[in-house]
Amino acid sequence: MRYLTKFNSRSALIFSSLALALSLSTHINASELPPNIEPDAWELTLEDQFDGDNLNTLIWSKAPEWSRQDGTGRWSNDDSYLDGNGHLIINIRNDNGIIKSGAIRTSGKFKQKYGYFEIRAIAPAIKGAWTAFWLMPAGGNKPGNTGNDGTEIDIMETINGDKGKINHALHWDGYGDQHQSKSFSLSRPNLYDGKFHDFALQWNENEYVFYIDDVETWRTSAGNVSDVAQYMKITAETAAWAGNIFSENLPQQWKIDRVRVYKVKTATQNPLDSDNDGFLDSEEIANGWDPLDPQSPPYSTQGRNHL
Repeated sequence: MRYLTKFNSRSALIFSSLALALSLSTHINASELPPNIEPDAWELTLEDQFDGDNLNTLIWSKAPEWSRQDGTGRWSNDDSYLDGNGHLIINIRNDNGIIKSGAIRTSGKFKQKYGYFEIRAIAPAIKGAWTAFWLMPAGGNKPGNTGNDGTEIDIMETINGDKGKINHALHWDGYGDQHQSKSFSLSRPNLYDGKFHDFALQWNENEYVFYIDDVETWRTSAGNVSDVAQYMKITAETAAWAGNIFSENLPQQWKIDRVRVYKVKTATQNPLDSDNDGFLDSEEIANGWDPLDPQSPPYSTQGRNHL
């Protein structure tokens, strides 16, 4: 049985092993899709537009109030909330010398193996702190078997955002002596303009492909590719190595507009998509016209730009 899960304040869907679901149409309006994925090849599995006044607890839980990094900060349940105007707020504040910040996750409520994971948010440039949208395996990131048994996938991190940087990263084989990682940092000061931007990951059995504003920024299969379902986290935290947070004017907020998750349908309806990944690559387009669109080929090579 296929489970279609769409979450927002107007309709709670809960098609899982624990709760009753509200069935919704699998049709996706092409105008609402990132231009690099095909409407007929993908289906929406989760959406939260953060409407209403309260966090949707059918999807999200507050993360445990753990001390983070070097002990200068900790996650706080009081610092993740909705603003009543369709946004999630992750707050960062100084509480008598301890930096407290918000963190939420879908652990135990939603997880998915492979797909397209997207967040729309305003990137905050804060010295000594960073915000992140990331995936974690339900069983934790453990040593052994490289990253196949789960990899921390950092879709976006505003590390060194005060310097105009943005980061993608992978961490596998635990966090001890066997820990391994690979990251990709970009200089993108234009992202810190106070406007909403889209940060996304397309994850399949072969690779991870990262996007910013629908443009590909990094493609890798480092550590091998995780082949277990993983849950989402939206967090902020601080550490001395990232800069002097105490020089910042706190509190500051990270504003998130929405989160969407898609998965590839069992069988694509587009015969040009020879590798069945839901994308039309330039070589696939070159093989012929798209019979599903009279303006074919509808997805030019600009659909998968490389930086």
